[in-house]
Amino acid sequence: MSSNAAEQYNKEGVLESFALEREINAATLKRYLSNYPDLAIELVDLSRELTAVVEFDEGPLSEDDQRRIASATTRLLVAPGAAKDLLAELTVPQLRQIAGTLGVPRQILVALRERSTSLASIPSRFLSRLASEIGCSADQLKASLNLPAPAIAGSFKSDSKPAQTDQVSFEQILREAGLSDDQIAALMEDGS
Repeated sequence: MSSNAAEQYNKEGVLESFALEREINAATLKRYLSNYPDLAIELVDLSRELTAVVEFDEGPLSEDDQRRIASATTRLLVAPGAAKDLLAELTVPQLRQIAGTLGVPRQILVALRERSTSLASIPSRFLSRLASEIGCSADQLKASLNLPAPAIAGSFKSDSKPAQTDQVSFEQILREAGLSDDQIAALMEDGS
């Protein structure tokens, strides 16, 4: 695969991830623009296209329309470039091994998997090292970390709906994990 083909593949994956966001709003657009400044024009155009008010006939769909929708849905579900949750696919032994190699407690990787840390606050050097350990590109990892937070599984009952928690900085996650100031400084370095 040529580098242009790889760049196009990643670009399409990022744009597809954006289009599949739960909410397309100013905050979502801003997050993508900060993570992918080279795709600013495409992201703004796609945002406008996705948020445009379109008038449509509320009548039943024709058989042809239903066939096209089913076909498009199938293509999206099996698309090779579709972003997937790379951290969710890791087993506990794999998480343990990767955490050891990166020199972080496993709870750091769990926080990333649960999307409780802001992607923009994670140093690119750490993301590159993590991507290498997982066996993917940094862009694929970023697209994966931009996916909506996974649903919390469990059989607990509550009187209220679970709410999306606010994301915290990567540095705060490191502090909460009990790492020393020297360890945090080393992990927060953003050089290659």
